[in-house]
Amino acid sequence: MNIKFWGSRGSIPISLSSHDIEHKLAKALQMAGSHNLSSENEISRFIKGLPFSIRGTFGSNTSCVQVEGEDKKQIIICDSGTGIRDLGTYLATAINRDGPQNFAIHIFISHLHWDHISGFPFFIPAFMEGCTINFYGYHDKLEESMTFQQNFTNFPVPLSAMGADITFKVLEIDQTYEIGGFSIKGIKQNHPGDAFGFRFEQNHKAFVYSTDSEHYDDVDRDDYPFVKFFNNADLVVFDAQYKFAETLTCKKDWGHSSSIIGIELALRSGVKRLCLFHNDPASCDENLEQHAMDAQKYARHCPFPGAKDLEVFTAYDGLEINI
Repeated sequence: MNIKFWGSRGSIPISLSSHDIEHKLAKALQMAGSHNLSSENEISRFIKGLPFSIRGTFGSNTSCVQVEGEDKKQIIICDSGTGIRDLGTYLATAINRDGPQNFAIHIFISHLHWDHISGFPFFIPAFMEGCTINFYGYHDKLEESMTFQQNFTNFPVPLSAMGADITFKVLEIDQTYEIGGFSIKGIKQNHPGDAFGFRFEQNHKAFVYSTDSEHYDDVDRDDYPFVKFFNNADLVVFDAQYKFAETLTCKKDWGHSSSIIGIELALRSGVKRLCLFHNDPASCDENLEQHAMDAQKYARHCPFPGAKDLEVFTAYDGLEINI
């Protein structure tokens, strides 16, 4: 199973400004110091040794994660935020080469807020005749919301004008589904208007996508449902948009969580790797990098068995993880 991140920001897409790029360049030049940068190999080695926040970026797109299993023609996607545009451009090459009738695209929508659906009108495979796109979600207004987004008042091309065969299926929370070669089940999450997490299993590997979820005081209960839902997952993508103090004060009831809650839940559940997700659009690359380092430090000192073995990192656009 391979997990690819095409969008990892929360709430709204962002962009790097010219000031941001100048800041990165200035930092890199300051760190060049006595390095001998007279050859391409030396320059490449120096760049690779820079902190990620200087040599790269956590990205700008909102939520979109691809889950790649054994059958590469069965394409599994979690959410259609702005990241799905880049994913569509990537997929179009293979679809054109092998024929759209040979692919089935399955899009699982966690909830219907704009940052999780707004990229779909720009998804190239949706305009390709013969391509099959199946939407799944737990909201009974799934089809209505996706259609309304492309109402002529909002967008020039209606959903009905797209060339692909597009269908919608409302799932039931107490059912397990076999879709695209995966066994899939969901969980209801605390978020304004409700959001839902997904667990994907294939060949004894488990991936959990749990974004836009707030956890309250009952998180400490032994029978807290997320402990069972996360149980022994190889990778959990977890909403950690805010600092722990913010979730208790100024951003309480906003529907998001923190790295501290994610780490403690992961350790209680026997999770192998925890990916912090739905990155705050107000956080620059340096802040997100510091957030990741603070989370890793907390995980190492957390008073739970296996704390030193838990791998904690922050999602970025372009990240790929094999499990």
